[in-house]
This record gives sequence, C-alpha cells and structure tokens, in this order.
Amino acid sequence: MEVLYDALSSLSIGILGIFFYTLWRAKSFFTNPKELNLSIFFNENKGAWLWTIMIIVLTSVLIYYVPDVSNGITSFTGLEIATNKASFFTYGLGLSALSNKKQNDRPIH
Repeated sequence: MEVLYDALSSLSIGILGIFFYTLWRAKSFFTNPKELNLSIFFNENKGAWLWTIMIIVLTSVLIYYVPDVSNGITSFTGLEIATNKASFFTYGLGLSALSNKKQNDRPIH
C-alpha cells in the first residue's frame, strides 16, 4: 500500500509540474482573455500532456518496482527522483517543455 501511495504522490507532483509549465507558457493568453480559445488550447496540447503523463507514470512505476532504474534516470537527468519527491515536479516541468519543443517559438493557444 505504501508503494502505491509513493507512486501516486510522485505522479501528482509531476502533474503539478506539467500544470505549472502550461500556465507559464500560456500566461499571455490568460492576461488577454479575448485571445484565449480553450477548445483550441486543449486540442493542441492534449497529445503533449498525455505523452508527459505517460512518461511520469512509467517512471514512477519503474522506480518503485525496479529501484536500480533510478540510478540511470539520475545520471541521464541529474534529478534524484527516487529519493527526492520534489524532483518529480522538475521532471514534469522538463518533460512538458520537451514535448512542446516545436511550439517553443510561438505562444501556446
């Protein structure tokens, strides 16, 4: 039960990172509501969000069932995901930025 709680808490912290990145990228649209079209916003970004959430779910499950995977993730990302829950926030933020790499030159709408 504790493993499930740890995996769910890591997942929720990672999703908060995704949410934070999304709000940060879309700040100009929230300050100017005339330009914000929520249906376009969600339709253009749901694929990136789904990919990022799936990676975070896979990572959290792997870390708790195969603890040695965390060493590889730490050497690849520099984040101590297995021992530091706050690293999942940065992990979600970074994955969200990578998933929107093609859109980084223009605002999200």
